[in-house]
Amino acid sequence: VRELVRGYQNGEDGLKEGSVVLTVKHFPGDGPAENGFEPHLPIGQWRIYGTEGSMEKYHLPPFQAAFDMKASAIMPDYSRVAPDGRSKPQYYRGKLTSKEAVGSTYSKELITGLAREGMGFNGYVNSDSGITSVQTYGVEELSLPERYAKAISAGTDVIGGNSDVENIIAAVENGYLLKEDLDRANYNRLLSLFKVGRVDNPYLNPDNADKVREENLENAKK
Repeated sequence: VRELVRGYQNGEDGLKEGSVVLTVKHFPGDGPAENGFEPHLPIGQWRIYGTEGSMEKYHLPPFQAAFDMKASAIMPDYSRVAPDGRSKPQYYRGKLTSKEAVGSTYSKELITGLAREGMGFNGYVNSDSGITSVQTYGVEELSLPERYAKAISAGTDVIGGNSDVENIIAAVENGYLLKEDLDRANYNRLLSLFKVGRVDNPYLNPDNADKVREENLENAKK
């Protein structure tokens, strides 16, 4: 993991011009998914920690290594910890990691409490769009604006592949989501773009791209 982050981000001191923004996933680890099922699907929604201390000992060290190397982003997993006695309570440095049985994207205990405050992660949190429509484990009864609000309030900054602006605006206007949390999410994502130079020096100029395309077409004809 250390070498992966070092290679993509061009060093070990965080993002800079020339870095590739890297997302390490899926935090805090889908290894204990029940019966090895895939957590993208409801049958794999439960994380079963059968051994006391196994989360801290086996599943978190790769993420800690990535955080120590200032990895630019993480993606939370979709599964949720089983609350019904099938799973042993898991602690990190003596503190219970989570009690709420929701997918990790919706868990403030895991995203803000464990990753950021406990393990020192300082990048942005990037989730898949399916969390609001498919992997809704533990938030099935919430409306779409409420789902967005819960995820963003938990510490999720980006819901990838999704441009559902209306429901995010509704979350703020209806009082489900604090504007400060939305500002934090936007800041964290934009900061990575500034660090790699995408804002000051975009790598794609549309006019130049059209020119190169035309030249390539002419060369192909020859």
